Amino acid sequence: MIVVFTNGEAFDDGDTLDDYLDDCPEFQDILKECDDRKVLFDNRRNIPKSKKDKQVQDLLNFVEQISKKNNGKPFMADLSLELRENEATLEEKQKQIQAMKGQSKQEIAQVKKEMEKTYNEMLEGIKEKIANQLKESLNDVKEQLAKAQVAREEAEKKMSEMHKLSSDEIKRLRDQLNNAERETARLRRQQRTQKCSVL
Repeated sequence: MIVVFTNGEAFDDGDTLDDYLDDCPEFQDILKECDDRKVLFDNRRNIPKSKKDKQVQDLLNFVEQISKKNNGKPFMADLSLELRENEATLEEKQKQIQAMKGQSKQEIAQVKKEMEKTYNEMLEGIKEKIANQLKESLNDVKEQLAKAQVAREEAEKKMSEMHKLSSDEIKRLRDQLNNAERETARLRRQQRTQKCSVL
C-alpha cells in the first residue's frame, strides 16, 4: 500500500511531511505496514510543472516497487497505466499552452483552466482508487483476523475437549485400578480364610 497525503502547500518553509508525522504517532503503525511508502501532493493550481511531475513520478516509483515485490503483479493493476495516460494528457495540455503564444490571454487562461481541472480530476480519481483499495485491503485483513480468531477458538475448544477426555480417561483407569486392588485384597482374604478352614 501507498499512503497519499495532500495539501502539501500548507507546510511552512523548512517544515516537512516527516516533521509533521513525527508528531502523529497514530500514523506510524500505518506507515510501518506500508514500508514507509508515502507521497505528498500539492493541491494549489499554480504548482510548478517540475514539482507536479516529481510528485506523480514518486507515486509511479512506489507503484513500480510494489509491482516488483508482487512478482510483476501491481497492487492496483490499472493505476500505473492510468497515471501514465493522465500524465500524457497533462503534457498535451502543456504543449497546447506553449503553442498558443500570440493567442489572447482569455484563450490561454481557458486552456490553463481546463488543464488544472484535468489535473484535479486525475488527482481525485487516484485518491479515490487508493482509498478504495486501502478499504478493501483493511477489510481483507479484518476478515483474516476474524478467521484466525475462529480457528483459535476452535483449537481451544478441541484442546478443552481433549483435556476433558483425558481427565475422564484417567479417572476411569484409576477407578479400574482401585476396583482391581479391592478385588485382589478380597481374594487374598478369601484365600486366607479357606486355608484356615482346611487346617
